[in-house]
Formats: sequence, structure tokens, C-alpha cells
Amino acid sequence: MSELVQRTFQGIIEATKKDVSLTKGVFRVTSEMDEHVRVKNTARDFEFIADEPEALAGTNLGPNPVEYLLASLGSCQVITYQVVASLKGIQLNNVKVETKGNIDWRGFLGIDENVRPGYHKIEVETIIDSDESPERIQELIKEVEARCPVLDNLVNTVKVESQISIVNEKNPVV
Repeated sequence: MSELVQRTFQGIIEATKKDVSLTKGVFRVTSEMDEHVRVKNTARDFEFIADEPEALAGTNLGPNPVEYLLASLGSCQVITYQVVASLKGIQLNNVKVETKGNIDWRGFLGIDENVRPGYHKIEVETIIDSDESPERIQELIKEVEARCPVLDNLVNTVKVESQISIVNEKNPVV
């Protein structure tokens, strides 16, 4: 598998050296209300459900959005390890990332405006199985921490632009 990853990303790197416009991309996800607090999401050709546990008025048919955030971080870390290791010729037997988010619901519930509605701390434990030298693994870790897109989005401010459209057939908005 690492040969495929290496060939693919080396090809992308070479192509983008010739045409920097190839480095620009846009990902889109559509999220739409379903039953209770369940949400149907569509990304490319994939549909997936976000839901809450029954204790939070959900039907427990899928992870909730803050769990998806943790999964996004863990998944992105594992992928970044695979890509960077393959490009640097570092052999990995396995990479496992365990994420844990600490949250205080008072912010989300509007009970205390001084409490953030999101995680106040995310803990990440990465378990790397490799026969490489400790120096090579440290080099890999440093590069992954610098290049992981989801980690970058979490630790740096990202500009979010919101546009709201209101549809009301009984009382049209002018």
C-alpha cells in the first residue's frame, strides 16, 4: 500500500510544481435535518448520519458532530502519517490514533455564557508501530504535526463565512 501512496502523492507533488492551480481544492458537504435531531450528510457520493444518543433526544444511529470532529482529527493524523512516511521512505507497521474531547454542555445549552459550547480540551494519543530509528520517527512526528490539515484547522483560526437564506412560503421574506 505504501508504494501506491508514494506514487500517488509524488505524482501530485510533481504535477503541482508545474501548475500551482492544481493545489487548490474545495470539499463540500450538505447536511439536512432528518427525524428528531438526526442529520443526513452527503459528501461526494457518500451519505452518513450524524445523530445524538437517546439521552440527548437522538436515536443513536450514528456518531454526533463532536464525535465526528474527533474522528476527523484521528483519521487525518493517520492519513498524514501514511503519506509523509511513504514520501520519506519510512516504514510503518501500524498507526493508531485515539482522541478524547472534554466538553461542558453548559455552553451549548445556554446555561452559562462564559462556557464555550465546544471542546475545551482535545487529547490525542498516537501509537506508532515501526522498526525505524527513534530519530526517524521523531522527524516523522514533527512533519505530521506541521502538515495535518485537520489539526491545522483546530489549532489555528479559520475564517468562517456564513450566509443564511430564509424560506417561508406563508410570509415571504423581502
